[in-house]
Amino acid sequence: MYQMWDEHGGYQFMLKNRREQENTGRPIPQVNEEYGYEDHYPGRWGEGRKWPARSADNRRRLAWEMAMAGCYQTTGERANEPGYGGWINGRGNAKMTMLKGYARIRRFFERMEWWKLEPHPELVREGQALCLAQPPGQYVFYLPKGGSIFPAVDAPRYKARWFNPRSGDFARVLDIGSAFKNPIAIAPDKEDWVLLLEKRH
Repeated sequence: MYQMWDEHGGYQFMLKNRREQENTGRPIPQVNEEYGYEDHYPGRWGEGRKWPARSADNRRRLAWEMAMAGCYQTTGERANEPGYGGWINGRGNAKMTMLKGYARIRRFFERMEWWKLEPHPELVREGQALCLAQPPGQYVFYLPKGGSIFPAVDAPRYKARWFNPRSGDFARVLDIGSAFKNPIAIAPDKEDWVLLLEKRH
């Protein structure tokens, strides 16, 4: 377990920890146990950042990064309201939305045998995307800022779907071919998106 806050504790940090542990011959789960709470420390610890320094949305995005590294995380809700603060006393209120985003992550991965997926950064040919996969059957690509996806994958036809991690909905099914020499998909906007490729049977 680690405690590494904010962007420092995201994908690259957790993937490095996972690889180092694998190299020992004794792989065990890697957890960033604490990387910042919803709306927590908006003052001096969030200096230079826009309010809120740590929001439900940017915590959720970091959680996706850790999942894409094949790792885990724990966190807590906001703590800046008198009498509330999930990380202090277990009490939340209706304005605390972070855990709803985390529930969407869980529901997405529950659709598959997530424990068989491995990080595959080498399968991203171009662009900003993270890959978690069980080749050749299933590929999950997380695009933190939308854009195009150029996966280094050549295989029979896949069923491809965009997943909106902000709403928890699948946006649409894409028809893609077997030769991925061009971008196979362009995200619907510049927000974060997940592309799920599943081999057709």
